[in-house]
Amino acid sequence: MRVLIVDDSKIARMQAKKALPPACQGELVEVSDGQQALDACRASSFDLMLLDLTMPQMNGYEVLEAIQDLPSRPPVVVMSADIQPKAKERVLSLGALGLVPKPANPSALLALLEQAGVLK
Repeated sequence: MRVLIVDDSKIARMQAKKALPPACQGELVEVSDGQQALDACRASSFDLMLLDLTMPQMNGYEVLEAIQDLPSRPPVVVMSADIQPKAKERVLSLGALGLVPKPANPSALLALLEQAGVLK
């Protein structure tokens, strides 16, 4: 499984990697901002994207909007400290599978991925 981890914090990317279930521990690609995420998605396909909301240059909401037009759009789980109902509503309306609070709880992430059909 190819997973794209998008977060401007190296520590948060490390925590995201640790939260991934074993079935997702294939090829992990890390980028530190939304523009890099968009470029990576244009250049290659991914089976899953873990996306932060608050980043420089292009935030997570902008990434979710921009990938709508891509031919191969990965399933996206937003991992954010902003877990307000409006944030969750907005990311879901932009096509994310769900929002997991940071630092991600491995069992919560696994449950979301199984529920969404990303992991069978």
